[in-house]
Amino acid sequence: MLAWLVLVLGVALSIVGWYWTSQLDQQQIESRFQFRANDITTALTDRMSTYKQVLRGGAGLFDTGAEVDLDAWARYVHRQRLRRNFPGIQGVGFAALVPAAQLEEHVLRERQQGRHDYAVWPEGVRTFYGPIVYLEPDDWRNRRAIGYDMFSDPVRREAMVRAADTGDSALSGRVTLVQETDEDIQAGFLLYLPVYAGGGVPDTVEQRRRDLIGWIYSPFRMNDLMQGLLGATRSEVRLRIYDGLGRSEQTLMFDSHPERNDRALAGLSRTSALLIDGHRWTVELTALPEFAQAGWWRPGLVLTAGFILTLSVFALIWSMASTRARAVSLAASMTTALRQSEERFRVALEDSNIAVFSQDAELRYTWIFNPGHGVDPNRVIGKTDYQLAIPPKLVELKENVLREGVGLHQEVEASLFGQKYVFAVTLEPLRDNGDIVGLTAAAVDITSLKQAERKVKESEARFRTMFEHAAVGIMLTDCTQGDLIAVNPAFQQMLGYTETELRALPWRGFVAPESQVSLDSVVHALQSSSVNVYKRQEYYLRKQGERIVVSLTASLVWGTDGKPKYVLWMADDVSELRAAEERARRAYQELERRVHERTQELQHRTAELERSNAELEQFAYVASHDLQEPLRTVSSFAQLLERRYAHRLDAQAGEYLGYIVSGTSRMRAMILDLLALSRVGAWPPPPSSVDLNQVVEDVRGNLHQAAEESSAKIHFAPLPTIIGDYGELVQLFQNLLANAIKFRSERPPRIDVGVVDDGPEWRFFVCDNGIGIEKEQLQRVFIIFHRLHHKVEAEGTGIGLAICKKSLPDMVAASGSNRPQVKAHAFGSLCLNSPKAVLAIATSPRSAERYRQDAMVTVNIGSMSIKRTVP
Repeated sequence: MLAWLVLVLGVALSIVGWYWTSQLDQQQIESRFQFRANDITTALTDRMSTYKQVLRGGAGLFDTGAEVDLDAWARYVHRQRLRRNFPGIQGVGFAALVPAAQLEEHVLRERQQGRHDYAVWPEGVRTFYGPIVYLEPDDWRNRRAIGYDMFSDPVRREAMVRAADTGDSALSGRVTLVQETDEDIQAGFLLYLPVYAGGGVPDTVEQRRRDLIGWIYSPFRMNDLMQGLLGATRSEVRLRIYDGLGRSEQTLMFDSHPERNDRALAGLSRTSALLIDGHRWTVELTALPEFAQAGWWRPGLVLTAGFILTLSVFALIWSMASTRARAVSLAASMTTALRQSEERFRVALEDSNIAVFSQDAELRYTWIFNPGHGVDPNRVIGKTDYQLAIPPKLVELKENVLREGVGLHQEVEASLFGQKYVFAVTLEPLRDNGDIVGLTAAAVDITSLKQAERKVKESEARFRTMFEHAAVGIMLTDCTQGDLIAVNPAFQQMLGYTETELRALPWRGFVAPESQVSLDSVVHALQSSSVNVYKRQEYYLRKQGERIVVSLTASLVWGTDGKPKYVLWMADDVSELRAAEERARRAYQELERRVHERTQELQHRTAELERSNAELEQFAYVASHDLQEPLRTVSSFAQLLERRYAHRLDAQAGEYLGYIVSGTSRMRAMILDLLALSRVGAWPPPPSSVDLNQVVEDVRGNLHQAAEESSAKIHFAPLPTIIGDYGELVQLFQNLLANAIKFRSERPPRIDVGVVDDGPEWRFFVCDNGIGIEKEQLQRVFIIFHRLHHKVEAEGTGIGLAICKKSLPDMVAASGSNRPQVKAHAFGSLCLNSPKAVLAIATSPRSAERYRQDAMVTVNIGSMSIKRTVP
């Protein structure tokens, strides 16, 4: 009895397993079908949106205001590479709006541009014409359409008028393109984008009709357009597209499997209305038998396995009644495996981001599966959208599906249980005997995808702002062909070209010939560089022909595949900087030239002065030497005459003879002094250490007789040793001491020679209590032959102090001074200035005691100073 019970139970469980597996497979197939249907609809919509951008680019060409001729249009379309990037599009053209009154002028203008066979067809009188003026690429199909008046066709005209009135793109209904031949005729349609005078879109319909100049348009062959859209599932689904909401052979535009007559599988058919650019298509997608073949064997396998297992258990129990415990254990194991399998299926579906649900005609939820957002189905089933606060926009879409009976696919933003989501919702009506009793829906959570798209758009906006407002010129080109992708206003302003003109130029056509480099060499240099930067200076040619110097920096922009995709060029006009550098270089060269010329001139003058001084010194020496001989002769004979014939001469003759002897004596003394002056510095001795104590002692010995006759007292303090010439130092001190004795007052002369520690220098002094010199005569006493006293008052030639002044620079130069310098002091001192080596010689009417008190004595004979280095 137990065995039969097990048999019945096993068969029942096998049937239940078969049924449950069948339902589960059916749900998986339906979900996969909905996914595929959504993908196809989205792909078709995205493809048409992409093609619309091509038309907007052509409209932008007209919006620039520049004249767009046939060559410019051909270059633009050629750069789009329609065959490679936009399958199904037959070309991109321009159709002009021509009033009837301007038709002949329009045809004549086009023929004058070299299109001698241009004509508007079909013939007929119409208020407005819409002839095709340009259509590229220029192949045999498109040449058949040139001049065709699309306004003559009601279907085309409706789309053209709709585009002109709305200011946006418009899709036409089903047509047969004029490019078609007798072979491979396909359904076609056209996409129009209006072009207005002055660029942009006017605000009102009246302004749009007034400013309309034509349309950018593209013709499409439906079969070519749909190539590749179905992808790998082409053999599993059948896609049919109808023009409008009706479905008939007359409105059929595309059928992926026209040779198949398979009936649609239950639950695997979907019809939806697709609105593209103001025109509706009905998209019908049905699954072919091949779509449901995947996994068809699973229900049969479960049933067969269940039967086999049941029979095995039955036989086992029947044959071995004693093994009941084993049978119970085996049944428990099977139940566990079945539950585990069911759990795996449930987890797999619930972890996806798809929510599938159904609602009745009152929008009451009747079933919901795998919400994927932690929603308890028990909280939803039995409630309406109004009770669950579903967004009004989604409720409105559901009501439209229930009312019109046509499914749809749309993106919807919704707040669900406190969180915001974006869903791609697919709605399909549920029918019962032709009546709409509710709807089924599938919602895919695309929130993360939309967030990523928003971030990409924000990033692009930031880049565009930086690109447009950059102070330097920026250009983006393709790294293989050098095609211009984008160029910013700064680059256009720098060269004087518009973006359209730059696109029309050949590869870097604005670069001077001597600065041209190939694109391959730049890309290779960038790939070889570790910092991905290429820098150089180039010469650019502006539109007006002016040459400018540009500092160029290039870098690669890499694609997601790890290969270089674009080259980013940044150019900065450094012409003014280069010009400033050139002016500075020329000014520096001019300055060097002038300095060189001035140096040469100064050297020449210095040489002339040295030569002149040498000649004068040589003349003075020779003249002084040669004059002594006749002077001795005159003096000797005058003295002889005085001795021998004095008794024969009267008193007046004796007086005259005394004048002769006295004059010749003075003349002889003057010649000797001139000779001494000329010898100063003529043969400079090598510098040596000179003890000034010895110098002053020798001078005092030389002046011993004069000092005794005048009762003069000469005192000197201990003096240091300096570098100089002994003989000239003796002459220097002897002239000053002799002057102090000679120009004395009524008092006995007192002469002091000493030294003062003046910080980094020594200051040597000679002071006396003589008659002194007026302040205004300080500098004149050093002039040769200049005397302040008559020869009767004091003997002298007026050359002594001149010898002192001349000998001092020579001694300094001999000592190795780098900068000999002579200057006058208010104190009348003769100075040798160097660290701890200053020679000062002064004569003053003040007493020595006064000098020793302030170490500064006012001297009335002038002064001179020269720097000198002394050890």
